[in-house]
Amino acid sequence: MKNLENYIDLVFPIIEYCAKNSQKESPGHIWYLRGQIFYGFLGDRKNLYSKKAALEFKKLNDKYVKTCFEANKKYKVFKIEEFTWQDQPKIDPGRSVLLFEHMYTGSMFKEDCKELYDKGKLSQNEVLKLVKSNYYVCLITKEENEMLPKSKRGKGISGALEAYKNAGIEVNFPDTRADGE
Repeated sequence: MKNLENYIDLVFPIIEYCAKNSQKESPGHIWYLRGQIFYGFLGDRKNLYSKKAALEFKKLNDKYVKTCFEANKKYKVFKIEEFTWQDQPKIDPGRSVLLFEHMYTGSMFKEDCKELYDKGKLSQNEVLKLVKSNYYVCLITKEENEMLPKSKRGKGISGALEAYKNAGIEVNFPDTRADGE
């Protein structure tokens, strides 16, 4: 996780600034940067995915492989656990079926950082703990995305999982992090 530690060294001053100041008191571009910083925490994680997305992924992937094979083109064998946003257009042109959704949203991250600040606990280490325990991306169908609340999903990953469950979306959430964190 050395890259994540290097990243937090770089971005923590902006996170801290935004936690200390309300949006009304701060220049808008600082808040934009804070939002973009959130996406940088993704790192190399195994994907979560919904049951419906797994079925659609298999159909799309099988079609992609068959089309490439018939055209005598090279193709990559994708595994859903390692599938990336960058890979998606190969099997899902126009991203018309599947969507990578942040389960733990930027709004949730912002609120949690503000809470850490208010409790006097905002530090690089605490932000890393927050990210490592809550930041998940889930491959879902576009149809499932329409059923989700966009930002208000409760507290942490448990709140996000509850929001997905309430929307009828079954996710392959592991009991523990794959990387032991």
